[in-house]
Amino acid sequence: MSYGQADVFLNLLKIFQTQGLLRDVMVVGSWAEYIYERAYLPGFRANLKTRDIDFLLPNIKRPNKYIDLPSTLEKENYLFRQDVLNGLTIFFHPESRLEVEFLVREMGRGQIAPYDVQNLNIKAQGLRHMDILCDNPIIVDLNNIKVIVPLPEAYVVHKMVISEKRGNKKEKDLRSITNLLLSLDAQKSAPVFKRIYEQLSKKEKTMLNLTSNRAGIILFPEQFLDLKKLRNEMER
Repeated sequence: MSYGQADVFLNLLKIFQTQGLLRDVMVVGSWAEYIYERAYLPGFRANLKTRDIDFLLPNIKRPNKYIDLPSTLEKENYLFRQDVLNGLTIFFHPESRLEVEFLVREMGRGQIAPYDVQNLNIKAQGLRHMDILCDNPIIVDLNNIKVIVPLPEAYVVHKMVISEKRGNKKEKDLRSITNLLLSLDAQKSAPVFKRIYEQLSKKEKTMLNLTSNRAGIILFPEQFLDLKKLRNEMER
C-alpha cells in the first residue's frame, strides 16, 4: 500500500458518513480485506495490492435523497470522469492514485450500458453474483466509523464463484481466499459456509465446486460429497 492510501480511504468513509451515504453502500473488493484486518479478524493480513476502491450499492434506488457525488468529491480534490470505453463514473485521487468506482447488481438479462444511479448522479457497473455479498452484510466499527462489508465467509464464497472468470486476477483471489480461511475459525465458519452455499443457484454451486475441485478448498464437510460427485462427472 502506498503511503497515505489508508488515510485517504478513511477520509472518504468520513465524507460518505457526513453525506448520509455510508448506510447505503458496502465496501467490497480488497478494501473489505483491509477492514477485516483492521477491525474484524485478528491476525489476518489483507492482500491489498490494488488502487481500486469498490463500493457496492445493494439497492440502486438508495439513498432515498439526492447527493450530487461528483460535485461533493470534486470539493475534496477528487477528479471526476466518465470512462470513454464503458461510460462508468470513476473518481480519481491524484495524490494517493486511488480510484473509486461503484457497483450494482446486474438486473434481468443484464445490459451493456452502465446503470444510472440517479440519486448519486453517477453511472455504476452491473455485475452478476452480487447477491452473495448483498445478502450477507455485517457492520464493522473502523476508527469509530460504522462500515458495511460482507461477511468474510460470503466474501470467500463470492471469490470462489467468480474465480474462473477472473483471468490474471485468479491467483490473487485464491491467495485472498486462503489467507481468510486461515484466519477464520473453521468450526464456527462451517455452518455459515453451508448456509450461504445452500442459497446459491445451481449454476453458482457448480462454479464454486469447480474452483474447490481445482484449488483443493473444502468449505464445510458436506461439500466433500459434492466434490466427489463433480470429480466423477469430470472423469466420465
